[in-house]
Amino acid sequence: MVFPYLDNDIGSYPHLDHYAQLARDVLGVKLRISTVGYSRHSTRLAAVHQHLVKEFTDVFDGIRFSITPYTLGFTGRSGVDRQAYIEDLAAACGHTGRYWTCSGTAPPPPRASSVSPRSSGSAN
Repeated sequence: MVFPYLDNDIGSYPHLDHYAQLARDVLGVKLRISTVGYSRHSTRLAAVHQHLVKEFTDVFDGIRFSITPYTLGFTGRSGVDRQAYIEDLAAACGHTGRYWTCSGTAPPPPRASSVSPRSSGSAN
């Protein structure tokens, strides 16, 4: 098991797919990553994460999103605001959701409620 740490967020590493390939094919290990996400406007990073889901789901043992006040430090710079962060996080979670589905680790769908709704005219 390898927990990669760079001087920047691993989710924004433009060669994460190559890193995952080396982890699997050379080292024979799985990865756990922690990220604050990445910009949905980065076509390069979106392509990397799509490639990870398509080819390397078996490499990841865990993906954690850090929702911390640290990310608020980005607000107000380069057009980043709270809404942009939410949309970036949603896009990243969209890729991660496909990872969960592909790897078989997705949570089960919610069960249908066994309690039927009461009619407005029933008495208790």
